[in-house]
Amino acid sequence: MRRTCSSPPGHFYPPIVDLRAHRPGGGALPGLESVVMEGFFERLVAHRTGLDFPDREAPAHRYFVDNVMCGIGAAKILACMIPYLRPLRIIEAGSGFPSAVILGRATSNASCGPF
Repeated sequence: MRRTCSSPPGHFYPPIVDLRAHRPGGGALPGLESVVMEGFFERLVAHRTGLDFPDREAPAHRYFVDNVMCGIGAAKILACMIPYLRPLRIIEAGSGFPSAVILGRATSNASCGPF
């Protein structure tokens, strides 16, 4: 039996699956509309102003790129979602690096709060 996950069962990383094994012939996944997702992404990208993530740990920044828990792509998307969605509350359960992105973004951009 060929394994389609990158991590052992029960591991906290989400699996990376081989979609060909689950959807022979390919095609779009049900409920996934690329036009809608692309439009959402374009609206998020408009909020990338002021993102400044250093490569290494720095006193003036809570998040830094050179960590193994939260990659730069996830950090940028999260940082753009905050001013776009303007949530009243955010619950983060994870490594702590997303919290660093959230706090850094909230304190650097007055239009994000309150939460």
